[in-house]
Amino acid sequence: MGAYLNFEINKKNLANEAEDFLESSKENNSLGDERILLTTIKDVIWAKANNPANENYFKKRIGKGDIKVSGIDCRTNIDTTEILEIQTKVFESLNKQFVMNYDTNSEAFSEKEYYFSLEQMRRITDNGKLLSGKTAKCKQTRELYEKYSKLFSEPEEIFDISVIKEKDELLMDDGKKYTVEQKGYHGNYYFSLRWSLKGEFSYKKVTDIVSHIKEHIKYVPKVRYDGATCDVESFIVDNGTLVFLELIGQESKVKAITSVLMQGRTKMNDSEVKCDEIGYFSINKAGNRRKLTPLGDGLAHAIVYHSPSISDINFSVIIGRDEDELIKSFSAWLENSQPLPYPKELTTELYQKLKDKDKLQELTTCNVEAIKVYDSIFENEYSDFMEIIIEVAKENGLIDPNAKPLNEEFPSESLINNVE
Repeated sequence: MGAYLNFEINKKNLANEAEDFLESSKENNSLGDERILLTTIKDVIWAKANNPANENYFKKRIGKGDIKVSGIDCRTNIDTTEILEIQTKVFESLNKQFVMNYDTNSEAFSEKEYYFSLEQMRRITDNGKLLSGKTAKCKQTRELYEKYSKLFSEPEEIFDISVIKEKDELLMDDGKKYTVEQKGYHGNYYFSLRWSLKGEFSYKKVTDIVSHIKEHIKYVPKVRYDGATCDVESFIVDNGTLVFLELIGQESKVKAITSVLMQGRTKMNDSEVKCDEIGYFSINKAGNRRKLTPLGDGLAHAIVYHSPSISDINFSVIIGRDEDELIKSFSAWLENSQPLPYPKELTTELYQKLKDKDKLQELTTCNVEAIKVYDSIFENEYSDFMEIIIEVAKENGLIDPNAKPLNEEFPSESLINNVE
């Protein structure tokens, strides 16, 4: 007795071809006595000549096979886990060449993973598609088929809740639509869902219902002016002043909104540029630039930005879609907007040190990350920044930790030059 995996080729007339395939498989032959075999007409001929009593038995088993998965460690010196993995790979190869069926009643299959792992069982049965027993007369076999076909099926992809933002909407598999809100107590914030029914509100944590999310409807902020409305892709606000706005919409409406902002205004002709997501905001009176890109079908994409803050030689606002882009932008700032020599290989360390020392201000943003270099590091001929460069150089072994500037009130030029 013992635990067996029973299998069968779908077309018995291909049994000889399938057996030849198994005999030529290096992986299968490496298994020795644990290799996978199929009964073919050759076995019937052998039985007729050597064991006539079993001739009919072999005839009925043409195209069938089984492997004993229990007691492997007693029959071979090869690790059982390794044997089962190689057998899984051989079955996978066999499945690519022939249509196979695997018996649902096989003792080798178990949700408790006594032998094959769940992942291996999925691979052997092609995520349950090759299981037999769906139409079996035995009710127990049919129930077992239903159980294993679900167990072996490809795991459903869990919705990535990291992409969910506040004010997004989530459509559930029960038809309900929730609005995402950020809630929290004692500084521990989490996203919750609000669903309103006849004035009553129901709240749930996103993590509690993630498996029931059917559709994610991203919240898109709007910018409006004198009847023109466009979608806001991203924005940056510096202490109430809009320094960057990315929008998309009908070209005429994009031009109408951005033309007002280009003039350093938010109000014109008794109308006002408004964005609920930003709230009240102002804009610099000069230095605003626009990049307008027609998209076809009457649509356009535009970016309005304050050039002195973002792109001129002495820019101070650092922008990136993520942390990596922020560091690249910071590297550009080091090159173009400050005169001090610095160790280029320590750009990331300098960026982190400025953050740790609160020399970088996080700005109000949407769908983009932005920080601003505080003006204080430009004072006293960049003395604060020079101290930070020296500190980072010492921490990373570029300067003797005990080294001191010749002038205690002002770091020496020679010491700074040593970090180039």
